[in-house]
Amino acid sequence: MSERQSSGTYVIDEDYTIVTFNKTAARIYPMLRRGDKCYHALMNGTEPCELCPVAQGIKGPRTYMDPIRRIYETVDAVEVPLTDGKNGHALIFSTVPDDDAEPDPGHRERILIVNESMDSRRNMMDMIGDRYEYLEADSTEEGLSLLGTFYKGISVILLCPESNGKTDFSFLNAVRIDALLSSIPVIVHSDHLTQDEVAKSLSLGAIEILAPPYDPLLTRSRIFNIIRMRNAALLSRRSSATS
Repeated sequence: MSERQSSGTYVIDEDYTIVTFNKTAARIYPMLRRGDKCYHALMNGTEPCELCPVAQGIKGPRTYMDPIRRIYETVDAVEVPLTDGKNGHALIFSTVPDDDAEPDPGHRERILIVNESMDSRRNMMDMIGDRYEYLEADSTEEGLSLLGTFYKGISVILLCPESNGKTDFSFLNAVRIDALLSSIPVIVHSDHLTQDEVAKSLSLGAIEILAPPYDPLLTRSRIFNIIRMRNAALLSRRSSATS
């Protein structure tokens, strides 16, 4: 069976000690040992991994790059009761198959616009033009839902990180910790970002910052070039995988 189709489960207690694991987990990670710390068994570490969903308190599945197998892996940490009456977590993981299909040369690139203002979304689409398809979200929650559903077809994200008059970095934070979603370039645009907020946006993975006055030609050129570079990287990855 292809490793990309594998899934498995291991259970840890509140101290990250491995309680049990299934046969699939044992086959994929033969270094697992009951009674050992998961971060020591898997990564020879001395503390929980930086992106550990249990340590980070992440609810729901997230996709990561497995540093051991170097493939994408979706992990869900589910709280479970243990036999000693305490609570633990079951780490349920499944590898993500590659999308090897060749892109349709006639398709239009798709842009996800996340902005609470409908007028701002419409103005941005009018400025960029009709060469692209658009998905719209008026909140972080809706944006992440659309991104999780349509991530394979989204070429770039235009994000205005303003919510109720304040700058909100939750969208960038959520995308940053998901290996698949973080591969989609994010362009941040806002009328009110401070220099510190610009720096934070870039540190959280934004590839470009747009600020007023928006120049239509420059904005279209930046978006076009970012999409072109992403597509070239994807093509290079496919070529390397088949060579």
